[in-house]
Amino acid sequence: MHKISIIIPCFNERKRLPDTIIKLKKWLLVQKKFEVELILSNDGSSDDTIKIMHNCKFDFENQNLCIVKVLDFKHRGYIETLFDSYKKASNDIICNMEADCSILPENFETFSNFISSFDMIQGSRILKVNNTKVYNKSILRTLISKLFSLIFRSLFKCKIYDPQCGFKMIKKEKLYKCLDEIKLKHDGLKVTELTIRFLQKNYLIKEIPVVNYHDNDSRLVPKFSIINPFPFIYIIYNNFIGLYDLYKIFKKENFFK
Repeated sequence: MHKISIIIPCFNERKRLPDTIIKLKKWLLVQKKFEVELILSNDGSSDDTIKIMHNCKFDFENQNLCIVKVLDFKHRGYIETLFDSYKKASNDIICNMEADCSILPENFETFSNFISSFDMIQGSRILKVNNTKVYNKSILRTLISKLFSLIFRSLFKCKIYDPQCGFKMIKKEKLYKCLDEIKLKHDGLKVTELTIRFLQKNYLIKEIPVVNYHDNDSRLVPKFSIINPFPFIYIIYNNFIGLYDLYKIFKKENFFK
């Protein structure tokens, strides 16, 4: 049986987190592969997210489903909260998923079949096998995701299709060797830099296609609006600029030689 730590970073997730907790509970009641440490990380929420986390801790531990840690940080951004939470994990295998449960925790059971041979296993919303699919995602966002994937693979000469996916299983030892080397200032692309750091060290990465239930109210990328398209355009523009900045960082480090 694997001992894993599952991290869920949250910022003002009062509406979405309760449903995610329900899905986690249903899974924990039936899964037999893991001893789980659940880390709920509050990124300085102004709503009652932290209260929901403490209620979850009481409920899960009262039923002996798993150990629950509640971490409360000042608001600095999703990725900074995730990275700081990585450092609080007790187990040698660390997982992370998103607060909207867009990818179900059952996938960790499939991922664990590869953890002895790979250093990072991550979900892919781009790769498609059998019944894997992305639900509710607009054509526009789908095209942008595929373009990002194409540019990423072209720039970094690799076969990783979805480095931005927020559903991963990682060996703690290898992860800690990369965290302090992150240089990119763009918070949203630090997960992509982490992937490249693994490649730089010749750590092994396995991508697995997953079913994804896309949330159009994502806090990371605002919903596109014809009336006011600029917030959406600004985020997408910054992501592509950040990708080029990432290319310059690794070019300077002779990654491409």
